[in-house]
Amino acid sequence: VANNCVTANALATAACVLGTGEGTRLAQLHGSANWLVPSHASSHGPAAAAPQATAAATTAWPADFQVALDLSFKMPRGGKVKRPYLAVWVEDAKGNVVRTVTVWGKQEKYLREMTAWWQAVGGDPKLVRSVTRATREAGKYTITWDGLDDKGVALPKGVYTLVVEINREHGRHVGEKIKVACQDKKVETVMKQTQESDESAVSYGPKGK
Repeated sequence: VANNCVTANALATAACVLGTGEGTRLAQLHGSANWLVPSHASSHGPAAAAPQATAAATTAWPADFQVALDLSFKMPRGGKVKRPYLAVWVEDAKGNVVRTVTVWGKQEKYLREMTAWWQAVGGDPKLVRSVTRATREAGKYTITWDGLDDKGVALPKGVYTLVVEINREHGRHVGEKIKVACQDKKVETVMKQTQESDESAVSYGPKGK
């Protein structure tokens, strides 16, 4: 509180930069008798950054970071070969599914045979319609996750588990998972091979790098 709005604005801005001690002395020097601060500090003192905003900035998923999985389907042997069904999803540290990244396969009777994923998401019909895509031939594909949950909300940094489930008619039903530390630094690791896929590179870092 100051004698005019220009002085009040200048003192508030300076206090945010100087901090509690210097900000207080500056306010007193210019005759400001009252000032407000967040509840985590003294009831009388200079303005300071809101703790919620600081916490959000500290824990926020880094801009343009993503998790990339270079998944390679093995070429099956034999005359009658069916395309595999695939589900890739992400779980948080408590084991909750936070994002179904993609599902390849559209027939519900076969989707139900992706038992781990189907049970994890509770067979949610709305989610199933939004994430299912056509199946793919054997080969190498890059699948990415941008740090958003199923509702499009950005998740905080943390350790997440990337889960892959593959099921193929006349083939195998397999699954593999790997923990990825999604913090401020780039991470490169590998997901072990399965009977349906080769060892696959997993990376976390800025897009395109």
